[in-house]
Amino acid sequence: MSNEKIKVIAISGFKGSGKDTIAEIIDGYARDKNEKLKNEEGANATIAIVKKFSMAKPIRDIVETAFSLPEPDYGKKEEINELWSKRLKRNVSYRDFVNTVGTTMRKLYGNKIWVWKAETELEDFRENIEFNKQFFKTGSIHGIFVIPDIRYKQEIKMLQRLKKDYDVEHWLVLRKECLPEWARMGLRVTDPVERKIILKDFKPSIHESDWCLANPKFSRVIVNDGTYGELVEKVFAAMSDK
Repeated sequence: MSNEKIKVIAISGFKGSGKDTIAEIIDGYARDKNEKLKNEEGANATIAIVKKFSMAKPIRDIVETAFSLPEPDYGKKEEINELWSKRLKRNVSYRDFVNTVGTTMRKLYGNKIWVWKAETELEDFRENIEFNKQFFKTGSIHGIFVIPDIRYKQEIKMLQRLKKDYDVEHWLVLRKECLPEWARMGLRVTDPVERKIILKDFKPSIHESDWCLANPKFSRVIVNDGTYGELVEKVFAAMSDK
């Protein structure tokens, strides 16, 4: 029976870069590998179970419940919501609601409020994996916990803490067309002088969470500037890389 640690794959990247797509590809990779192992090893196979948990999911759930705003289709999160803009007498989008709720909850209950939720979900997943292992007489199961939206410093610190008990990888996905102008010019938010230039000359409208993409300790960088098929090949290669 396998005693492998649960693998945690955390993904960062600017909006639109392909974070959720990569999470879906990881799930597809696990399904393909499971089928292959079952055919080759039968009952002796160690199969993978993937759980995706978005740091923003609890926030999206609150926004949907409190404001009757379900998550819109891709590319429409920045669209102005006419009803709520009329009520509030200012232009607001779905993303504005998500950012405001997330930030407000952190101010009220501390910066770790969403980190604690993620840790609870991961612990529940680990317990579920361990419970199900007892039913495997020969083969076993291996857990993969995917977080497709790591942004804040406290979330990055969480990943460091988790390394004690989990096999943690932090991926960065980059897509040139999704980079802000200052990033395409090579300016770094980690450099105090360059950060002042960004704030003064570019006046970035991005939410504060995106600034944490300056984290220099990524396990892997995936450039998503090609086709979907090419992205699948890159993710499959990353998952196969021991």
